[in-house]
Amino acid sequence: MTSCTTRPFLRSRAALIVLVAGSLASLAGCDSAGSSAEPRAGSSVLGLMGGRTSNQPWSGPVVMDGDISEWPRETVAFADDQFFYLRFSVEGEPRALQASDQTVTIHLDIDGNGGTGATLLDPIDAAGMGVDLEIVFSPRKPDGTLASGAAAAIVDASGTRTRIPTAALDLLFTPTYASGWYEVRISRHVATGTDTSAFEEAGPWEGVITLADNGGQIRGWSDAFLATKPAAADQPVLSDALMPGKPEGAIRVLNWNVLWNSPEKNPASFVRVIESVRPDVVLLQEWVADEPAQIARWFTERIDSPTGSWHALHGKSRGVAIVAPHPITPLIKDGVEFPHNGRDHGARFVAGVVPLPVGDIVVGSTHLKCCGSAGSPEDVTRIAEARAIATTLGAAMVSDPTWVRVIGGDMNLVGTRTPLDEIGRGLDVDGSGLAAAPVRVLGERATYTWVDWNTPFTPGRLDWVLYSDAGSEVLNAFAIDTRRLSDAALARMGLDRMDSAGSDHLPIVVDVRIRK
Repeated sequence: MTSCTTRPFLRSRAALIVLVAGSLASLAGCDSAGSSAEPRAGSSVLGLMGGRTSNQPWSGPVVMDGDISEWPRETVAFADDQFFYLRFSVEGEPRALQASDQTVTIHLDIDGNGGTGATLLDPIDAAGMGVDLEIVFSPRKPDGTLASGAAAAIVDASGTRTRIPTAALDLLFTPTYASGWYEVRISRHVATGTDTSAFEEAGPWEGVITLADNGGQIRGWSDAFLATKPAAADQPVLSDALMPGKPEGAIRVLNWNVLWNSPEKNPASFVRVIESVRPDVVLLQEWVADEPAQIARWFTERIDSPTGSWHALHGKSRGVAIVAPHPITPLIKDGVEFPHNGRDHGARFVAGVVPLPVGDIVVGSTHLKCCGSAGSPEDVTRIAEARAIATTLGAAMVSDPTWVRVIGGDMNLVGTRTPLDEIGRGLDVDGSGLAAAPVRVLGERATYTWVDWNTPFTPGRLDWVLYSDAGSEVLNAFAIDTRRLSDAALARMGLDRMDSAGSDHLPIVVDVRIRK
């Protein structure tokens, strides 16, 4: 497992000219915590122009969670026997990669051979590179406008680009919202109908990342990098990981966006997952019912309960619900109404108190506004919804003694992270904000909660669970993607391979306990 080093920033053409002319350092690498250093005077970028640099091997691993703290200071590319990994930063105002007014393109010479693939004339850092693979975020459409999502293409020596689905690359990047840094993961096992043997062979690989404006002009680029890759494994590895049992004294919360009443249409997969998880509380999104009894009846008829029945609460907010084996006391009886753009809105949110044998828990289920980009009307609405929820729930809990507090839901973080920061503000027992549970996909070194390869968008983390870390602690936190698990693991848990595909969102499980 080997890696490379470079200064992994996309920087503007104007800035690069100034830096070269003044013999200053190009934009520096990041420290171990992921923060960027300031440019330093006294050294030249000329040594990197058209050249490649590499460092000592790094043993990894990379955790795809949007936190780059595990990466060595100047390492920006890494490969193991399953994946290629990259990290990079884009100068300027942060934008979500898949919903931007700029196009970011990753150009990779997978076989490290300038004689194969396409030659890039711009930027000069790519001189001698033979680009075999391009991955484009916010790509240009035939009419010249920018599209949302991502695209990929295999490139031959003539420059012909053969479009391939991003699913063929098992492409993943984090985070989905606008950020200072991004991590990208690309599979070594690619089935596209073209010759991709170089993906699996040991040897060098190199690349450069470019930034183009909405007119298609390249305005920035990274330094080129050179790395080596080991031979790929014979096939993608499926995990033997098993779902951890609920610890003593813990409350198991299941959060799931169920894709518009899918449990009523195709119940079998949902029943298997819920029976395997055995939750104490279920937070639902996209289950629209005329009465909460409709949802409670579905659970009672299909899912075992320690009390023999299930109870549901959906209040005024259609599509979001709380389900538990004990009666739920509503916290917000009239819903969350807030003025926005000159008229009143209702946020999709429901909250209640669930009494359990190990203690009470305050829970909320939410579904924030979909779509948009950083600073878009949709993102502004998400932020307004989150603030209204925090204000309304905070007022309802002024004198509530319950220490365990959890809000889960589809936060739709495809613009900024601000809605996540706002929705739990001041809601912990000590007046601080709620913390995000550190959810990873079971058996994976990755965090994503939404998958729909039939769209232009790559998998992302849209669903979050927040908890009161001053009053409680998280003991387990994981999402279930049955497609990543081995047959043996699935059999032991009573699951089928496509169970998590019952919805485009993954089920998320969090075990939380009163802090001792």
